[in-house]
Amino acid sequence: HSNGYCQWHNTLRQIGAVVHRAWPRMTDAADVIILEGMGKALDRFQASGKKGVICLLSGDKGFNQMIDAAQSEGVTVITITPRMWARYYPGGANFSVPM
Repeated sequence: HSNGYCQWHNTLRQIGAVVHRAWPRMTDAADVIILEGMGKALDRFQASGKKGVICLLSGDKGFNQMIDAAQSEGVTVITITPRMWARYYPGGANFSVPM
């Protein structure tokens, strides 16, 4: 991109990530889609025996239970808010670290 703008969702797809876009927000159904996607990712990680990383581009508190569940299953979670605040939740631990 000549203007320096990078479309992060395209970059994530190029490295093999699954991207669920839920913006612009229309209803709370977007949260349900994201929670279902996170649940499916956890199921895939468990079925394959591999640990992975979930990157959640949201600071909504409604995702905290799913973040805790992922972390307890050994999956690392990174959250990035619209204000560009980020937290790192290491898999298998019960704490987070600001980034």
